[in-house]
Amino acid sequence: MLSSMTMTNASDRSTPLTDPRLSAVALAIGATLVGVQQEAGRDRVTFFFKDLPNTFLEDIVNGHTTIAARDMIAGLEHVTALLAQVRARRGRESR
Repeated sequence: MLSSMTMTNASDRSTPLTDPRLSAVALAIGATLVGVQQEAGRDRVTFFFKDLPNTFLEDIVNGHTTIAARDMIAGLEHVTALLAQVRARRGRESR
């Protein structure tokens, strides 16, 4: 999964998200994951998406986003797998 994913900032037109739950929602509503970046020396991982509505966060806060449970589960599984790969890579690099 991560081997085909860019470990970079992605493009300026992408939307960064650091919350894995919001990243899973972004995937569930059809946004495209274009990059993953881990901050040097920190555990924080940033996911970069394109095709997110400008009102994405506002819609979530206001309860205007509804998704199917299976889509949310699939999004969470994808994000969890990417986080595991980032952690594994970090472990190999710190040896």
